[in-house]
Amino acid sequence: MSQTDSEYSDSSDSSDSTDSSDSAENSIYFEGEEISRTKYNMVLCELFHKSFHGEPYDDIIQFHYFVSWRFKIMNLAKINNIIHFLNEEYLQLVNSNHPFVNNHSIYKNYKNILSSPNYIKLEIAQCIYYETHCVAILKTFWIRLIQRKWKSIFKNIKEILLKRCQLSALKHKQNTGRWPNDCFNVPSLKGMLYQLKN
Repeated sequence: MSQTDSEYSDSSDSSDSTDSSDSAENSIYFEGEEISRTKYNMVLCELFHKSFHGEPYDDIIQFHYFVSWRFKIMNLAKINNIIHFLNEEYLQLVNSNHPFVNNHSIYKNYKNILSSPNYIKLEIAQCIYYETHCVAILKTFWIRLIQRKWKSIFKNIKEILLKRCQLSALKHKQNTGRWPNDCFNVPSLKGMLYQLKN
């Protein structure tokens, strides 16, 4: 009796350890209907297509990105594997001339969009939940705009600092107490996106 009890306890312990490792592995992404505690999520999304994703609950869904994956943890190795797999699947569909690739009700260049090597990529998005679908409003493009603008501001700062290091600029500063006009104003981050304002 004691031998069978120990066998059962050993087997249950081993199954518990595999269950915990499986749950730890699966915990990098949200399960189907699991709601996130944050407003924004790291997601993989794709353009909605009736033939691929099913009939939409509401017509507005057709104009959004469909959320394929939502991630809790930034495990880039696993996320990159998923991205690579999904992009390869779409490239195979494009190359096989699958009927739905050439037939999209909204995007006439859908085939070109799908054939892009980075069609599926990691995005920051706000997820909106409908009865049957989860769609995304992408936020990543704002980060890209800020990065581009900061690069140009940083380049201008470096140019101004180089001008201020020139002997003529130093003499002008010593004599007048201010920098020459071409290197007087140093741009800052404050107001860097004012041009985007309506």
